[in-house]
Amino acid sequence: MGTRFVDRERELAVLEEVYASGRSELVVVYGRRRLGKTFLIRRFLRGRRGLYLVVNYAERELALRDLSRQLSVATGLEASFQWLRDLLRFAARLLGERPVIVIDGFQRLAGI
Repeated sequence: MGTRFVDRERELAVLEEVYASGRSELVVVYGRRRLGKTFLIRRFLRGRRGLYLVVNYAERELALRDLSRQLSVATGLEASFQWLRDLLRFAARLLGERPVIVIDGFQRLAGI
């Protein structure tokens, strides 16, 4: 039995509306643990050119090394970045027009 998509239609509609705006936008999805945020975002990403990255470390060097590794695994291309902005620019160029880049755990990057 698969996971059901319950009570997230409004949030999904907001993401669809922001995406349809045609502008580059930052959307913050937050809430308590285990409420379906990741499921919502993965559902939104279906059929889109997107990238889902998870920040596993708060320390800059470790975080960027791990994010670079995740990008390499997702794309099949070797990638290594010392700055978050370079990683994001590379990913956006690679994904092409209207990319969606998700950074789960973005708050851990506050010091980077």
